Amino acid sequence: TNMSSLSFLIEANDKRLLYLSDCHANAVISWLDHLNMREIIVDAVKFSHHGSKNNTSLELLKRIVCNKYLISTNGKSHGHPDLEVLARIADVNKDSGAEIVLNYELDHIPDWFTTELEISYPNITLSMNSSEVYL
Repeated sequence: TNMSSLSFLIEANDKRLLYLSDCHANAVISWLDHLNMREIIVDAVKFSHHGSKNNTSLELLKRIVCNKYLISTNGKSHGHPDLEVLARIADVNKDSGAEIVLNYELDHIPDWFTTELEISYPNITLSMNSSEVYL
């Protein structure tokens, strides 16, 4: 059923939000290729499948130019977001900086990970339990 998910680009008031629903990374990459877009520039991206490592590849992240990443999950069913996705976001944005916004406080993100993020990636902010996002 996730393969039937729709993703879309919302454009309003000079802002752009890429909403990936539950699409797989290859589907989004294929869409960008079809439009002859090497990259897409957006103000925010809402990640596919609650930040699953299987839906968010490094290749896809390199093609999305963005500084605000939204992940919606309580983490209870499958332990999403996967740490690999958070690490990939940090790595791709280590020089430019970015904010990763989660709508719940997640116990499965270990302290060692957040500490390493703060030390090794000072330009990356991880915000949990956020109910509002400003673009």
